[in-house]
Amino acid sequence: MTNIKVYGLDYSQATINRSHGSLMAQMQQLERKTFPRNEALDFDLELKKRNTEVIAVLDSNAKVESEREGHLVGYVVWGRLQKTALLHKVCVAKQYRRRGIARRMLNIMKDRLRRNGCVSIQLWVGEARVPATCLYLSLGFSEVDRVEDYYSPGRTGIKMKAAISRNLIVLAWSSFMTSSMEGIRDFYSLSPRLRSHDRYQDFCPSVAIVQLPVTSFKFTVDDF
Repeated sequence: MTNIKVYGLDYSQATINRSHGSLMAQMQQLERKTFPRNEALDFDLELKKRNTEVIAVLDSNAKVESEREGHLVGYVVWGRLQKTALLHKVCVAKQYRRRGIARRMLNIMKDRLRRNGCVSIQLWVGEARVPATCLYLSLGFSEVDRVEDYYSPGRTGIKMKAAISRNLIVLAWSSFMTSSMEGIRDFYSLSPRLRSHDRYQDFCPSVAIVQLPVTSFKFTVDDF
C-alpha cells in the first residue's frame, strides 16, 4: 500500500479522512490538467505499488464542500528501488506556483529518503520544461543522459540524477574543556532547537565530533 504523507501550507503534517477519497480524486484531476495524456501518471495503478510514496500539500483554507480534506496545492510521487529513488511526478497547481512549494516538497522527500538510507534520486524531465529543469539543477541534480523522442516525436527527454548527501554538523570543543562529554551534551541540547528552527525545518544532520586547539568555542543556531 502506498505511503502517503500530507502537509498543510505551513508544512506541519496534516490528518485526512481517506474514506472520502477526495484527495485521490484531486490528484488525478490536477494530473490531467497539468500533463499531456501520454505523460499523465496512472494513479490507480501506481498507488497500488508498495514501493510508491507520495507527499501532498493541502490548503485547508481554500477547500469547498467536495474537498473535505482541503484543496490540493501540489504533490510529489516517487518509487523506491533498493537505494535509488525514481521521481515520477512533481506537480503544483497553477495558482500556487512561484511560491517555493515544489522545492519544499522535494526537500521533504530528500530528507525522508536520506533517513531511510537512500543514496540517489533519478528522474526524467522534458527538454522544453525549462522551469522544472532549473529547479532540479538548483537542488543538485545533473544531466546524465538525453533521449530524443522520449515522450513523443519531437519531445526530448533529459535524465537527471542527484546524490543524497548526508548533512553534517561538526561539533568542536576546546581542548581546555573539563570534559569532552560536556561538549557532547551541549550539542544535543542545541540539536533539537536547530532542527525546529524555521530555517532548518528540512534539516536532519549527521554528527561528527572533533577537538580543536582553541581556548574557547561558542556557537548558536544562526551560525549554521
